[in-house]
Amino acid sequence: GIVEKVRRLLEGEEDIIFAYVHGSFVERRFFRDIDVAIWLGDVTRSFYYVVEFPARANIGIPLDVQVLNEAPLPFKYHVFTKGTLLISGDENLRVKVIDKAIRMYMDLEFLVKDGKMP
Repeated sequence: GIVEKVRRLLEGEEDIIFAYVHGSFVERRFFRDIDVAIWLGDVTRSFYYVVEFPARANIGIPLDVQVLNEAPLPFKYHVFTKGTLLISGDENLRVKVIDKAIRMYMDLEFLVKDGKMP
């Protein structure tokens, strides 16, 4: 299916350390595009993956790529908790990144609920 096409496409990219499919494709029955969040080994390649890579993907449905490395914390949390893992070339790094993001998000959520944040 379409997920397998995306997985094969991403597996050929050595800059992508791990990737998730997320958003409406995973959470709803109807979708306009496929949202893919990637962790890059070299963030200077972000522009290529956000702009050029989706344009040449040619999988029959638009691909919307976001780079996780410098993404906002709530976005990372959503991807890691609601998304589906597509590829992982470094499980140790992936687990560390997820652990850090979820811990930071939970700390922030606690502070907001506790009224300690403006």
